[in-house]
Amino acid sequence: MEKEQFEKLLLRTAFCFMACDGDIDPDEVKMIREMAQETQLFGDIDLKANLDKMLGDINELGGQFLIDYFTDLKVADLTDEEQITLIKVSIDTINADNKVEYSEIKFFKIVRDKLSVADHDILDVMPEIEEYLEQDIISPTYIAKLTADYLGSFATPTIGSLDNLAEEIEKAKNKN
Repeated sequence: MEKEQFEKLLLRTAFCFMACDGDIDPDEVKMIREMAQETQLFGDIDLKANLDKMLGDINELGGQFLIDYFTDLKVADLTDEEQITLIKVSIDTINADNKVEYSEIKFFKIVRDKLSVADHDILDVMPEIEEYLEQDIISPTYIAKLTADYLGSFATPTIGSLDNLAEEIEKAKNKN
């Protein structure tokens, strides 16, 4: 996949995982911003503008925003290395708030189904996520049910701006 397209897909992946539990945590926003600054994982993308746009889109479209993401992910022409990077960003986002919700695991399983990289290649890099890969018997019917179940319980996180979360991060820092 073209580098810039892949960077946008990575940011979209991080955003979707940030929103998939219905609660955008300030620590998740902080992690994405740090990832952008420290690793340049998202390249030269205007992080604020893209996050604000995605926030507006998910507020407007709700579950359809995630369905569109799944569709785009399924048809993306990603190398195994790109897929592993996408999974790493997913796991980092899940772990950013120091709590793993079942909705995040379901969302991960749906995303994992859209990728072709072998489990053993993922586990070579991230052996700690073995349980995310082995828990369920995956079939097209199961994935369809899991997707419908996830989207049926999805609560769209409605907030005015990600900058509000930045303020919450600063307040939390000052309390410590």
